[in-house]
Amino acid sequence: MKRMITAALLMASGFCLLFGAKDVQADAKVPENVHIADIDVGGMTEDEVMKELEDYQETVRDQGLILDIEGNKYGATMGDLGFEFTNLEELAERAVSLQSMGNLIQLYKAQEDLARNKVDLELQAVYSQEAVRQFIESSAAPHNVQAVSATVTRGGANGFTVNPSTMGKQADTENAYNEAVQRMDSWDRGGTIEVAVAVSEVRPTTVTEDLNGFGAVLGQFTTQFNDADKDRNYNLTVGTAKLNGTFIEAGATFDLYSVLGPFTTGNGYRRGHAYANGEIIDSIGGGVCQICTTLYVASLYAELGIVTRFNHSMTVGYVPLAWDATIASGGYKTLRLRNDTGYPIYIASSSNGGNVTVQIFGRETRPANRKVEFQSRVLSGPSYLAPQETPDPGLPAGQRVVTEEGHPAASAQLIKNVYINGALQSSTVLNTSSYKPYAERVNVGTGGSTPEPEPTPEETTAEPTPEETTTKAPEPTTAEPTTKAPETTAPTTTAAAKN
Repeated sequence: MKRMITAALLMASGFCLLFGAKDVQADAKVPENVHIADIDVGGMTEDEVMKELEDYQETVRDQGLILDIEGNKYGATMGDLGFEFTNLEELAERAVSLQSMGNLIQLYKAQEDLARNKVDLELQAVYSQEAVRQFIESSAAPHNVQAVSATVTRGGANGFTVNPSTMGKQADTENAYNEAVQRMDSWDRGGTIEVAVAVSEVRPTTVTEDLNGFGAVLGQFTTQFNDADKDRNYNLTVGTAKLNGTFIEAGATFDLYSVLGPFTTGNGYRRGHAYANGEIIDSIGGGVCQICTTLYVASLYAELGIVTRFNHSMTVGYVPLAWDATIASGGYKTLRLRNDTGYPIYIASSSNGGNVTVQIFGRETRPANRKVEFQSRVLSGPSYLAPQETPDPGLPAGQRVVTEEGHPAASAQLIKNVYINGALQSSTVLNTSSYKPYAERVNVGTGGSTPEPEPTPEETTAEPTPEETTTKAPEPTTAEPTTKAPETTAPTTTAAAKN
């Protein structure tokens, strides 16, 4: 936008001039003692006044605004900044008209007044504030240096190599802009304007010293899976590879979907078993919920803040009730963690040999005499629905084949117990989770042959569950902690799964 600098018509006390109405002869001249911006235009014609003012404008536009940034000088002319006078023609015409207005008595009086009193006609000027801002920001850009936080990579003598931090710099362009505008608004057009731009040091979020003592296992957890389900296992390998190496700075919030998602073939995933609306379906990325669950429990042992967590719509077999966490396409269900340890953390994850393992490394600040344990407290269930039977003429009469295992209705709470020197200090409910039932799917033979005798229960081999689980859900247990932890209370979250 254009900024206008306005000034009044200045006249000596007691002197009044009326502009306007009378015609001015082509060769009329400005009366003596008339000035425009300290230029004596007395005795000039209108064209001569105009030429003098245009030359003066060019002289002013050639003057500059100088920035001093860390001892470096950057300059722009006033013309570059859009500076110009807006009333040159008007003042040239007015100056000449002073000689020819009114009747003879009025003219005589005006000439007498002009002889005794100086008349100053003031110019009006504008400039571009946006051009000033752009000039300052472009000049300061080379002096802005992004601060780089220290990070770690796996390897080195103690298991990790520290990549050191570097300090950044930031020019204070806003204060420089405000000063430049203020100076230009009051500028008397008598010389160059110089503005110093302050540059301050910027500290990165994580400095090298924050990684002293890094490498302790703050929390870890392992879940098992059926190695025979190739596509689901492939998804576990893809997902754990994406999560592995995640570095989270102190105080930062981490969204698991931002690392694992989107669940598409283009992002490396295959179709696998998943839960949706209380049913078991095939979905791209099916199985990655097991990564979400394993990270959730490892985070509990590391005592990270749990910002968002959802339980599955149905029970899973690789953790006790209320220990699970789910993730969904689009991220409308996800696991969000906050690093409350005071120092950066590093997540390592892997999937092999039928195990998904997540480890959280960092700087241990918790006392050695403190430990945490987690317990599943069952509130209701497990309660199973009657099997859903489908006649199958291809099977001998009476033979039953389970095609999908059932899941019980249940609800439970996850309890965190904190011990100091073996004595219980506190028990906290971390979440309350409810699970929908899913009826077992059974094909019942209607053919003519007599089925062979079914094996005794001792001889029965359990079929793997075709989804998130490979075994039936274990009985509620109290897990032994993998780390010792300080007194902190993880925030309570309420499961709100809608699948």
